[in-house]
Amino acid sequence: MLIKFFKILKKSNFKFSNPKNTDILIFDDESSDLIENLLSSFKYYTLKTRPEKIDCLYITLKVIFLSFFYFRGNILSSYLISIISIINPKVVITYIDNSLKFSELALRFKKIDKRIKFIAVQNGSRYEILENEFLFKNNVIKENINKKFYIPTFLTFGKYEKQIYKKLKIKVIKIQPVGSLKLEKYNEYKRKNKIKIKKKKQLCLLSDHGAWQSKINKIDDNIEKNFISLTNFCIKFSKKYNYKIKICEKRMKDKNLDNKKIFETDYFLEKKAFKKYLNPKYYSYFKKSLLKRDKNIFKTYLNMEESEVLISTMSTMLRENLFLRNKILAANLTGNSIYNFPIKGFFSFNDNCYEKFEKRLLSIIKMSNETYFKKIGKNTDYCIIKNNSPSKKIISVIKSCL
Repeated sequence: MLIKFFKILKKSNFKFSNPKNTDILIFDDESSDLIENLLSSFKYYTLKTRPEKIDCLYITLKVIFLSFFYFRGNILSSYLISIISIINPKVVITYIDNSLKFSELALRFKKIDKRIKFIAVQNGSRYEILENEFLFKNNVIKENINKKFYIPTFLTFGKYEKQIYKKLKIKVIKIQPVGSLKLEKYNEYKRKNKIKIKKKKQLCLLSDHGAWQSKINKIDDNIEKNFISLTNFCIKFSKKYNYKIKICEKRMKDKNLDNKKIFETDYFLEKKAFKKYLNPKYYSYFKKSLLKRDKNIFKTYLNMEESEVLISTMSTMLRENLFLRNKILAANLTGNSIYNFPIKGFFSFNDNCYEKFEKRLLSIIKMSNETYFKKIGKNTDYCIIKNNSPSKKIISVIKSCL
């Protein structure tokens, strides 16, 4: 960690004054734009916490003293603690709810200053907590990483998190379902641009390549192949029934990287996996159907809504599409139950058999929207609550801490 910190020192600018006091501190600038928009009427400070993102360091006697005073083996942690202590916020909020650094500091401040409230807003479906348990029980990791989580206030998509975090004995003091902030922004985008959704004879498939932890490969060397199998299934179905298909890639190409470094990225590994495991006779069709990811985060949402059925394994958008009253098929072909959808039902498929997949998907397509959601009942609240304005609930929680 000391070497990493010296690398930060080498590339950073320096400020020789203490950071100013503010009531709200955003922890981690990764995906922080939604939280920043939410807090536009408040004074806040965004703290970069990732070694690769930090480009400015505060260098004062107070920062140096507090960094040494709070040092417990990790210089970056003690530096961040010193900055938070000087800023003295009433609320520390993050949109990276699975950040171990956030949990570490939230636990440290339990002793340092209980008055500072730590809040995490859920950003994605957290299959990794099930993976952590699975890896620990199978002796792939020596320590259960879930034991490192500590979230004082957790604002979640739905009620499922309350049940699963309790079951796995993850330290969360208070859980309050608020819904999906990203989905709210998508709905605002539609209203602002006067977009009316028109359904097409189309399927939408979301790639989940690399969404699983790489250590899973040590137990299951077919996991990558099985995830790609879903693409094979969907293309086979679309060709047989003359359905258009939009295949949304998970990774975005970083145009700032040179050709040598691009081969090391998740973007390249996703492309490589499709080339390796896709049925060769489907590859040209796959390339024509591929929707490349870019900075317009709502492009995938629009394709999702225009499609008759959204298909994926782990994507958060499965839950969000249910909220929008659109059909989904949550398909897990891996054979590992940790990747099953939170709700059991006809829209959840857990079998690596094309004939069964075809039958299930066909039955969902033939089903009217009214019948589909009547069969589901009130279960959707379990994975994402019916709330059109998560931002109001989040702001209400923040205000209660000020």
